[in-house]
Formats: sequence, C-alpha cells, structure tokens
Amino acid sequence: MKGKWKLRAALFLCLAAWGCSDMIADQEGDAAVTGWISSDRVTNLAAMPDTGSVTLTWIDPTAAFERIEVTWSPGGSAAQSVAAGTRTFTATGLSVCTAYTFTVRAVLADGSYGGDAAVTMSTGIAVGSAAELDDVRNDLTACYSVTADIDLSGYNSSGGGWEPIGDMSTHFTGTLDGNGHTIGNLTIHRSISELQGLFGYIGSGGVVRNCVLTGGSVTGYNFVGLLAGLNFGTVNGSYASGNVSGKACVGGLVGDNEGTVNGSYATGTVSGGDLIGGLVGFQATGCFLTNCYATGNVSGAGNSIGGLVGYNDGTVSSSYYCRSNNGIGSYVTEVAMRQQSTYTGWDFTTIWGIDPSINGGFPYLRGNMP
Repeated sequence: MKGKWKLRAALFLCLAAWGCSDMIADQEGDAAVTGWISSDRVTNLAAMPDTGSVTLTWIDPTAAFERIEVTWSPGGSAAQSVAAGTRTFTATGLSVCTAYTFTVRAVLADGSYGGDAAVTMSTGIAVGSAAELDDVRNDLTACYSVTADIDLSGYNSSGGGWEPIGDMSTHFTGTLDGNGHTIGNLTIHRSISELQGLFGYIGSGGVVRNCVLTGGSVTGYNFVGLLAGLNFGTVNGSYASGNVSGKACVGGLVGDNEGTVNGSYATGTVSGGDLIGGLVGFQATGCFLTNCYATGNVSGAGNSIGGLVGYNDGTVSSSYYCRSNNGIGSYVTEVAMRQQSTYTGWDFTTIWGIDPSINGGFPYLRGNMP
C-alpha cells in the first residue's frame, strides 16, 4: 500500500501543476579495429562478461607472429602475454558494474606490432537472450551486461506483451549496460495499467546505460515510456525509436523523470492526454536532463505537450527538439538538428557523431550506432 500511495503522489505532483488532479486513477560492443585491416591483426574479437571478469576470444592473424598482448582500461594494467594459438584470455579481478576497453594485438616475428583490435564490455551477469533479460526481474539489485542483440517480438506475458521490470513495490536498483546491443520489438499493450516500459520503475541508485530500443510500441495509462515508465535513478547513453501512447506522464524514452537522463535521445511518435513529451513526459524538481534530443511527432489531447519534455520542474540543459515547441529545452529547426554546431558543449569526438548518411543526419551515439 505504501508503494501505491507513493506512485499516486508522484502523479498528483505531475497533474496538480495545472489543476488536473481529477484524472488520477505511478557495450558487448562489436570489435572496433583501431589499426589497419591486414593479415597482422587479430579478427573476430568478442567479449563475454561475468561478475568481476571478462573472457575474450579471437581469431589469430594469418601473418607469422610470436605472441598476443592484451591490455585494458581503466586499470592501467601491463600488457598480458598470450601464447600463439591460445585464442582466448580471461581478465580477472575487475570491478563489478564497470565498462572496460580491451585492446588485443599481435607481436610479430620481427618484434613489431600488428594492428590493434578493441572491444568494450561491462562486467556483470551476461544477458544474451529474451529469457535472460526476463530473468533480470528475479534479482533487481544485480549488475547486468547485455552481450547480444535481443528480439522481444515473441514475448507475450498474459496477453499484454512484455512485463515491465520493476513496479511500485519492487524497484530496479541494479545496473544494466546494454553495451550498444539492440533490444528490438518491445511490445506492451495495457491501456489501463501504470508503469509501462522495458522497466516499469527504476529506483534510486538504479542505472540503465547504453541501452538501444529499436521499433516496437508501448501503450499504458500513466507513467509510460519505451525505456522506463518512472525513473528515480540514472539513464545514460541510451535511445529509443518505437512509439509510445498513454494518458499522462508519457515520454518517448521515460514517462516521469525523478532522477537523471543524460546523453540520450528518442525518435518515435508519442501521444496521449496530458504531460506528453518526445523524450520525457514530466520532470520533477531537482532532477536533470542534459545533452539529449528528440525528433518524433508529439500530440496530446490535454495540457503540457512538448517535443522534448511535456512539463518541467527540474533542469534541462543543452537539449534540443524540432517539433511541438513549448519552450522547454532548445527548439530549433529540423535542418539545424542535423548540424553539429547546434549542439553546444556536446562531445563529438568520443561520445557523439554526426553524419548525413547515418541516423537520418541527426546525432548518433558512437557506442550505440543505429
């Protein structure tokens, strides 16, 4: 009962701002070759995480070589030597819930180095299938690392589609790193249910990062978002392209942000009644949205409709949108959204990229390329 009242209190705050309280019914990344493509480097570099360790596998170079050297960061480890023909290495003693970049290269017969191959992976429980993603709800405090693209099109819980992870009484307070892998075709159709999304409720201390949601659609009542219905934690480096609809507190990524959303974007269509936003439906006092954008069409039958955020009591900085101007965030033209100079303070060297041939010309996350 306590959780239920907390949820309804949150919605009351969302709606009371303009007098509508009568509505209340709550990266395994693929290997990036940093050297040149030739016979002197390893290929097919892959990583498999565990809690406190990551196991690498690869195919040896075709050129003659003496050994393989493996380094990783953070940690500043000295190069670890692997005998020729071994084709695997496990890095142990790593910090849990931490992203590491591993570099693997060959030491050639003449003592020179071959080209580098690199892969980034977070330590944690491996999630590589729809069934393993579903198992996250069985331990909401653990650290998880997605290792493969996941298709949720066949998932149908009690006829309503995906069952959100976390609810008003059991919040997700762990960490999930999508590592840039896609979670595709998430489908939810529960028009009278609150807290709908991949996550229903991300609690305080919960972290979801590098999560990519492609396609699919989510329909709920209040607190509806493709990634999360309600976020009290941190969402970072994530994006969603599916469509979202609901009654109140509805967003393309997060329905109600009571925490932090950073370096993320949404491109899907969002529709509903009140507090409807292209990225976030409602943002509370003391909460933050930074370096984000939204490009999808947004519509609502009621009040507080915006292309980026429907209603904001928190801080929105360096964030942009090109539809449904309500004065929250920076409203610019669609042409300007495709120009790097528009995005003040954004890191287009290591975090973001922009290219006319990628993502419709809009910015993309380098670790989560569409």
